[in-house]
Amino acid sequence: MAPMISVIMPVYNAEKYLKVAIDSILAQTFSDFEFLIFNDGSTDKSADIISSYQDQRVVFIDSKENLGYVRHLNVGLKMARGKYIARMDADDISFPQRFEKQVSLLEKQTATGICSSWIIYTDNEELRKFPVESQELIDQLLIENPISHPASMFRNEIIKKHNLFYDEKYMPSEDFKLWSQIGIYSNLHNIPEPLIYYRRHPGQISIQKKIVQDMLVQKVALENLCYSSDLNKEELNLIFNIDLDFKIASSFNLKQLDNILTKIENSSYKSHFSQTAIHKRLFYLWKVNTYGKFSFINIIRTKFFKLLPIKEKAMYLFKYILTK
Repeated sequence: MAPMISVIMPVYNAEKYLKVAIDSILAQTFSDFEFLIFNDGSTDKSADIISSYQDQRVVFIDSKENLGYVRHLNVGLKMARGKYIARMDADDISFPQRFEKQVSLLEKQTATGICSSWIIYTDNEELRKFPVESQELIDQLLIENPISHPASMFRNEIIKKHNLFYDEKYMPSEDFKLWSQIGIYSNLHNIPEPLIYYRRHPGQISIQKKIVQDMLVQKVALENLCYSSDLNKEELNLIFNIDLDFKIASSFNLKQLDNILTKIENSSYKSHFSQTAIHKRLFYLWKVNTYGKFSFINIIRTKFFKLLPIKEKAMYLFKYILTK
């Protein structure tokens, strides 16, 4: 009989924190799960620590080669037999009732595809809050990642039905890309309380590759904005490059920007994002790419300047004058 939950946890040289992480999963009050632990070619004692567990729920997949954690996440998605898939990192700690609370919510809210939670950072006990309700979370996908990956639980049915997976090209923002895809087909939810202790340390991928991660977050957010838009490939490439690099291409002009953003706005009725969130993101994109780069007269003639609220117009003009 298939378990209710499949837990996926890649491990690479995590001996310092690994036992506490594993113990926190095995101590869950909701016990109907399989625990898929992938050793990604660790050179420390991680493999020995995993092998020491005799719990029948633990499935140890040992790789002598370091393939990268995203590769193992995707293998885990294929292997997962559970109704729900839960993520866990080898250096975090899950609260005992995490699975119980997440399963309870997903069983009641059948339209919800992902259930995550708030987190507590271990280094300073800071509580990190995320938006809770679905539309707010979906709209946040236009800006940043609003869902904690190691605290997440999501429906296996959505993954299998739509052939979804973690895209290695977006590492280390592969989770943000996956949430954006799941958000097309379902609601999202964060439980408004912490369900994991999240450990921050220099060895984390998110810290080692923070600049790359920030760039990819912007790329995914922009792809979300352009979802279902009528932009052609050339326009998509142009707007991606400008937003990511904050540079104006030599062939780019203000009229092109207005035309591209107008296309996005006109096709936004097809989107699952709210009109308010789309307009807010469009205004941001317009401002970062026009501020200080074009003549004052040309800027105030553009459609997007005219659409700005009075207060934002005044602030924009004030900042513009100050820099001249």
